[in-house]
Amino acid sequence: MAKKMGFWLLAAILMVNGFSWEVLAAGAQENIVSDISETWVNPVYEGVVGIESPAEEPGQQEGRAGSGNSDYVSLKEASDYMCSQLVERAGVITVRVQTNISNLSSLASTVFENAVAVSRKTSGWEGDYIVYHVGSYRVQVSYFAAGRYTLTYSVTYLSTRAQEQKVTARVKSILSSLGVERMTTYGKIRTIYNYICSNVSYDQEGLNDSSVGKFTAYNALFKKKAVCQGYASLFYRMAVESGLRARVVTGESRSEPHAWNIVKLGNRYYNVDSTWDAGKKTYTYFLKNSPEFPDHVREAKYQTSSFQSTYPMTVKSYKVSNSIPIYNLAAAKVSGIKNKKYNGRKQTQKAVLKMGKVKLKNGRDYKVSYRNNRKKGTATIIFVGKGRYSGTLKKNFKITPKKKSAKR
Repeated sequence: MAKKMGFWLLAAILMVNGFSWEVLAAGAQENIVSDISETWVNPVYEGVVGIESPAEEPGQQEGRAGSGNSDYVSLKEASDYMCSQLVERAGVITVRVQTNISNLSSLASTVFENAVAVSRKTSGWEGDYIVYHVGSYRVQVSYFAAGRYTLTYSVTYLSTRAQEQKVTARVKSILSSLGVERMTTYGKIRTIYNYICSNVSYDQEGLNDSSVGKFTAYNALFKKKAVCQGYASLFYRMAVESGLRARVVTGESRSEPHAWNIVKLGNRYYNVDSTWDAGKKTYTYFLKNSPEFPDHVREAKYQTSSFQSTYPMTVKSYKVSNSIPIYNLAAAKVSGIKNKKYNGRKQTQKAVLKMGKVKLKNGRDYKVSYRNNRKKGTATIIFVGKGRYSGTLKKNFKITPKKKSAKR
């Protein structure tokens, strides 16, 4: 009798303090049916000191999806939430999932793999960028029956939240200064590749030490040196943030584990390896097909039919030359366009085109043509890129009738 009265007294106190009866009852019914604890180590970093042992209580922020005992989210919501927390470098991430996946180990890996999956909507700081900046995680999975699970991940990272905030600001600044928003697809790829190859050196001194910074885009940007993962993740980040489609690919090169990139140009993907081209005046590994990309062997997951159909590789290497257009003329700013009075003759314009602060020259950078520029109505001036510029830019202007003078 005393135990029963004690329970009701506790219930009354909890409800007075804002706890609902439903949550209290749910808590009484939530019993763990089974649970597991396991550790995943990023295979790229196996054997690296400090990566294989996630801290029990990481000194970073904690994130949680599903706050109440009755609050479970879908698998997609759990993965989306985990992705956001990985971006923020949360040390402990807890998700409460309602799913029909019954294998606890499979569920843990599925949530993580979905969180770092790459799609057309993936940002430069997500997807492959996360994958190569996560060292390992320890996960505790608890099953509460009826398809309800709680998963708590303790994650180790190769970079901190503060470092990634600096990377975000620096990448934005570099891309703006390079003017990639005005460039063609080829121009973006070439410009980003040139930047990395000219500004990042291979970290030969740190290659065999226990530090993990050498694997990061942060070191590549701020210390100007990194190993292949730093090169590849920086190219991926800058490329994707410029609107390009790119991936990081891992495997072997020169009989050692290695990372490089593939990037989309036109309808096909091309191999690029900024690590091996760094510091060179003439590139050996830029926009190559697989046969002409020597001494690179992909690991198995990048050789599957599924991956190859999603990322079809080019048959021919790209013919690189200085005559290939770099800038998209459609990004130019036009001034000097004025409406004209009808006089029976073809009307022309003294237009000025600028790409950023650079004034373009008619005949060298573009050619001009007109449409419907004799009759009254709407006429069009058409600029077509030449040399370093490609694409078309059109501007309309009016041809209006002359005002008739009043009769006296």
